[in-house]
Amino acid sequence: MIHKTVLVIDDEQPIIQIVHTILSSEDYTVISAINGIRGIELAREYRPDLIILDRYMPEHDGLAVLEKLKNDPHTKDIPVMMLTSESKIQEVKKSINYGASGYIIKPFKSGDLKNKIQKILGH
Repeated sequence: MIHKTVLVIDDEQPIIQIVHTILSSEDYTVISAINGIRGIELAREYRPDLIILDRYMPEHDGLAVLEKLKNDPHTKDIPVMMLTSESKIQEVKKSINYGASGYIIKPFKSGDLKNKIQKILGH
């Protein structure tokens, strides 16, 4: 397996820890940010293979972060998967229209998360 790095941006530390545990067991390197501003900084610094992004966060919500990532030449090609409790179809479509490569709804099963990531990363 080719070593991949995933950036998790979520304002809920328990979610970050769960995703970290799941992905570390699959040999991913996981970095994390507790807010969108720090997440954008880390995305530019590390250029991860994938970003997992919460939809609702204080200050910069997920759509604002997604828009900034997709408009930045350093991060525009990094796939972003939304991970959120928002299940309304219009919100899912909005995220996809902003450039999200995938969408998974909380609460989630570890197998669903791993499968979605493998699909996005193409392995």
